[in-house]
Amino acid sequence: MRFMVIAVILAFGSTSIAQIEPVNVGKMGYLAEVVGNDVYVRSGPSTNYYPVAKLSAGARVRVFVDKNGWLAIEPPAGCYSLIHKNFVDLDPDETEGVVNGDQVLVRAGSDMSPHLYAKQRKLNRGATVKVLRSHNDDYLRIVPPKGVRVYIASQFVHRLPASLMVESQDTPTPASTEGGLREEPRTAGETSTAEASGPALDSEKDEASEAPDRPRIAAIEAVLEAEEQKPLVERDYERVIARFRELAEQREDTYARSYAKLRLAQLRDAADTVSMVTEVRALGEEMASDRKAAMMERERMRPPLPVIGGGFDAVGELRKSMIYASKAFPRRYRLVDVDGVRTIGYVEIPRDSAIEVERFLGRKVGVRARGTRLQTEDVDPLMIFVASELVLLDAGAK
Repeated sequence: MRFMVIAVILAFGSTSIAQIEPVNVGKMGYLAEVVGNDVYVRSGPSTNYYPVAKLSAGARVRVFVDKNGWLAIEPPAGCYSLIHKNFVDLDPDETEGVVNGDQVLVRAGSDMSPHLYAKQRKLNRGATVKVLRSHNDDYLRIVPPKGVRVYIASQFVHRLPASLMVESQDTPTPASTEGGLREEPRTAGETSTAEASGPALDSEKDEASEAPDRPRIAAIEAVLEAEEQKPLVERDYERVIARFRELAEQREDTYARSYAKLRLAQLRDAADTVSMVTEVRALGEEMASDRKAAMMERERMRPPLPVIGGGFDAVGELRKSMIYASKAFPRRYRLVDVDGVRTIGYVEIPRDSAIEVERFLGRKVGVRARGTRLQTEDVDPLMIFVASELVLLDAGAK
């Protein structure tokens, strides 16, 4: 009894014993009816525990313990428990199993939540379990063993008259008699650990205070979720890391401490990724700036284009451009120097121009421009000559 009271005090902080002392309603319990819709049945006596089922008005439940606004009830149809595969020897049909270890934990399973921290019972070597199916790589789904309880808030339940109580036998068999299931002797009015405090406790260091820091975890996760809505390089994980670090250093809630340590490892990796991406982006911007400055300097150092007699803005051989071959671009053609290598610039033919470009391709031409501009973009700086007239200058001119 002393251990049970210590566990409850740790689990609920400064709440007085008188407020939370469970009321045992007898081995057979009583029948009650759910009076609300979509009422959650939870894995423990608090909203911090994950839901395992949802009941509608009119559903009947068997109540065994009334504790501080929460009723310990027999698991409704559809509920299941979990046990680790390593501690069960299955029969050939894999529908039944025998526990092969001592003090093997049975946990509350749920299709409504991925969590499985709620402990329900401990089974010893030789106990038999009815197997429903595999839950994941580690756990089996089993029919909840006798004595397992789940919880519902008392405000959503109405006690039915005793006349409706249906007993299967005059002297019910205690839950502790199921194969290998061990339960300490109880004095009058005392309940089992599982009934009194939800999940079964492994030891006095086991997470008797499994609920206190769950809301704190949820609050930190909300901050983290908001942070992850931001663009990657704008995320600041440091404040989230600081809060999880505090949680990892506390000693009252082992589940919260373990959860925080795992989160810290993930967040440090995430913070390193943000730092790396930020550095790479800054380096890329610096390189782009340096490249543009170098291109502009190179253009500045080029000798000015010669002024050709006849008022031409540029002279060279006109060629097709591979860069501006697409119709999506303005009609532009390369103007190559007399050495046949250096590109002087590009000749742009306006859409309203009557110039017949084909007759000038591959020939030396003089360009009179209605306008010029320097193109930098992501290529070497080159002059664009917006042509108003092209004049053939080679010996083959006609």
